[in-house]
Amino acid sequence: VDGSRGVDGSRGVDGVKGVDGEKGKDGEPGANEVARVLRAIRELEVKIDKFYKESGFRDFPITVPEFLVADDNKGTQTIDNLVEFQIWFLKNMDALCGQFPIEIEIEDDSSDGKRLVKLDNIAESFANLFGLMATTAEDADAAVNIGVHNLTESIGGKVAALQAVSYLKGIVDYLGYRGEPVPFEIPISVSPGEVGADGKLQNDELEDFLKPSKMQAIGFKCVEDGDLNSRIARLLYGTEIAIAALSRPIKLPKDGEDDKNNYPGDALRQDKKDRVKKEDESFTQQKTALEASAKKKGLNIEITRKEGNI
Repeated sequence: VDGSRGVDGSRGVDGVKGVDGEKGKDGEPGANEVARVLRAIRELEVKIDKFYKESGFRDFPITVPEFLVADDNKGTQTIDNLVEFQIWFLKNMDALCGQFPIEIEIEDDSSDGKRLVKLDNIAESFANLFGLMATTAEDADAAVNIGVHNLTESIGGKVAALQAVSYLKGIVDYLGYRGEPVPFEIPISVSPGEVGADGKLQNDELEDFLKPSKMQAIGFKCVEDGDLNSRIARLLYGTEIAIAALSRPIKLPKDGEDDKNNYPGDALRQDKKDRVKKEDESFTQQKTALEASAKKKGLNIEITRKEGNI
């Protein structure tokens, strides 16, 4: 129990202040109070030990690489406390993140041929990269769709070309003209020969690959002396002569004669009749002479001839 305080001295007469009495000293603390203080100390020790453990202070000193960047990692460093660790951490984070702002020159199709891109911090860098990646992804999807359509069109073009070649081969076989293979050059918009030996187009090969070039192909050359037009012209000329001969009389009628031979083919038909008539007259004369000669010799024979249809 605390000791009682001393009593103040009495005030003097005529306002003279009396001297204060001395305070009594506090008494010794009791048993309950000591236990409460010890318990508070133990709780504080547990909290301090937990904080010390969770904060990692008891792990000091620690040994770490002097630099986290691989090219600069030449040894280790001992860190004894949190202040040294923070200094080491900030130094290596600065080395890993690099110095900002970063300015990058990009070649483009503008008037001066260059464009300046400035990156102020990591967040803006990630934002720019994400925007570029999103645009690239959309462009890639569009390129894939276009490529699929182009592939379909290419397959259709290949089928049509093979069909045309098949028809053309049939025409050549039907007409029967002779030919021989001949090489010729075809201009193309790229240079396939610039692709590497592995068959994959690399970035450093793209510029040369996009240059126009020429490639060799095998064609067909006709080796006949003439062409179809000249042969057809000659055939038509002969046909016109034949038509003229058959559609016009060979022998024109004289004045006063019947023009019955003026019809196509009548003159030829009449010539045939005259020829057969002469042959019949000659046969009759020869028959009469032979029969008379045989009769004189006592032979009775008869010579006949089958008449031809006129």
